[in-house]
This record gives sequence, C-alpha cells and structure tokens, in this order.
Amino acid sequence: LLVNGKSLKEYQRAYVQEMADIGCVFTLIGGSAVISDQVANEIAEITGTAPDRVYGNNRYLTSELIAQRYASHTDAVVLAYGQNYPDGLCGGPLAYKLHCAIMLCANNKQKPAVRYVEGLSYEIGYILGGSGLISDETGREVFGKEPGSLFWEK
Repeated sequence: LLVNGKSLKEYQRAYVQEMADIGCVFTLIGGSAVISDQVANEIAEITGTAPDRVYGNNRYLTSELIAQRYASHTDAVVLAYGQNYPDGLCGGPLAYKLHCAIMLCANNKQKPAVRYVEGLSYEIGYILGGSGLISDETGREVFGKEPGSLFWEK
C-alpha cells in the first residue's frame, strides 16, 4: 500500500484487515520519517502483530536492504534513478517480470548497488533512464561491463 506516511485511510484499514484475515504479514518499507510509527501501530492494532520494517539511513541503503532480503538470487538487476520516482515506478513491472529488485542509484550514490551486485550471479543488467541521470561510468562501476554490450542495456 502507498500510504501518506502519517496514518492509514479508512479503506486502507479495511484492506489490511482483509489481508490479515487470510494470513498476510506486513512489512513497512522505509524508516519512521517516511512511514510513521502511527501507521505501524495501526497495522499492529488491526492484525495483532507488529509489522516488520526494512530501512536504511537513506533511500539507496534502503533499496540495498530490500534487494538483499527479497531478491538475493536473481538473473537480472534493474537500476533506477533515485532522486525522483518515475523511472523506478515505471520499472516496477519490468522488475516483477524479471523476478528482481530495483536498485536505486545515482551518480556518486552507487555504492549500495555495487555491494548488492557484487554478491550476485546474474545474467543481465538494465539502467532505466538516460545517461544524464545514471552515467555510463556509474553503470560500468555497478556492472563491471561496458554499456550496449549484451550484458547491460539502457
């Protein structure tokens, strides 16, 4: 669910109840500055169980932790520019189809992506957006390969 960060709307509370009734568990993605403890408390009140939370000190570290947790074995890697949302939002269906995570990245903010990729055995990498947002140099650092190769595509 996309939440406003402060509290759940009534329809979201109803959805959480429906999902809890069929055994779903909840994980908050982001720290309490992004999704308030109030939201966590509301979910715990509805479900009877406190939700888990995955977050780092910034969005890049958070994306690394999400990827490590949910996509530790994958055949692909998708990089999306981390300073705005369109590339990552639009790339969600691609990552879903590839069964991989989207790593947030930007020039001079690629270390979490480099760490994540180093531990993988994968076949292809994608960079969403133009080289003005994630440069070829950053792509080479993350993937260790040249752009336009059969390995990674923009």
